[in-house]
Amino acid sequence: FAVLVHIERGKKRMGVKAARNFYKSISEKYAEGVLISLSGFSENTKNFAEEKHIRLIDEAEFLALLLKYELTSPKTSTKSTREVILRKKDKKQKQAFIFKMTEEGTRKYFEKKRGRIFSILGAKEKITGAERRYAPVGSFTITRKDEVEVGTISKTKKMIEVENTFYVNLNNAELYCARGISGKNPGISVFDVVEKVMDLPTMSIQLLSDIMRKNEISHRELNKKHFLFLDGNIDHILILETRGLIKYKSILPQSLRSTVVGYVSNINIADFGKPGYNLKKFLSVGSMGKYECDAIVYEPEDMLYVLKTFFGGTGKFNEIIYMPYDKCRYADKKGRFRYEKIISPKFN
Repeated sequence: FAVLVHIERGKKRMGVKAARNFYKSISEKYAEGVLISLSGFSENTKNFAEEKHIRLIDEAEFLALLLKYELTSPKTSTKSTREVILRKKDKKQKQAFIFKMTEEGTRKYFEKKRGRIFSILGAKEKITGAERRYAPVGSFTITRKDEVEVGTISKTKKMIEVENTFYVNLNNAELYCARGISGKNPGISVFDVVEKVMDLPTMSIQLLSDIMRKNEISHRELNKKHFLFLDGNIDHILILETRGLIKYKSILPQSLRSTVVGYVSNINIADFGKPGYNLKKFLSVGSMGKYECDAIVYEPEDMLYVLKTFFGGTGKFNEIIYMPYDKCRYADKKGRFRYEKIISPKFN
């Protein structure tokens, strides 16, 4: 029987989009499909492959097969074997936002942030470690249609197309937005809402999107669109309420679920059209420095799918750029410790 095999040699884990495209290529003449990725697979890819009966082979298994069939020497190290397989190296310099403060300036900042221990001596915490790092940030352009009022005297509602670019940390799913752009002390706002919805079912995110766009929506209106009492969709509302993403609007105490007349969003983020989301318009960009970089946990295609669902639109992935940040570890005499993190890129 015929087997269709696809191998990727990129540095990032294979995302579910590549797996879906591969599955479409499997026709009746192929009895089995095999995906090989030297950088591993995302969790969504693993789940999809299990559902579609696609075999996945990572670097370790692939190298073991090479040894088994004597396609490489046992004396060859894993690193050199991989270099032979990859052959081509990415010589393109990675782009990054530029650090605003010097290392010395950052150290002084962390010194000022030391807290006092509640003791007779009033001793301060000690800095036991500090480092500069980069976080991989994905750039995504999302387009959607919004309803706006037009006209001066007799106002009418009209649907217009709105587009914005968003930057999301691919390590911890933080969403960034520049604030105080026209002021003397601009900074970066960090929102954790994307991290909170990453593992939610698609229907839960769709419901949250509808509630969030109107901030408040009646049960009747939401039910008309999604048929909440069919296919278990009401369970998705309960998930959102349990996570604190929405709350019930009722005419009686919330414990009496039958009295719910609407839903209110608990999400506090900048509006979709906020210019500050498009960081590259306001931050200085240069080459990535010598510092270590956080690992990519969320593949760009997986993140794009969540953002399109969350904002209720279409979109595309643009690039990965690296966000500089500083991290400090404080400790007291009792061995207790805490971390302080500062994201302070240079503005144009």
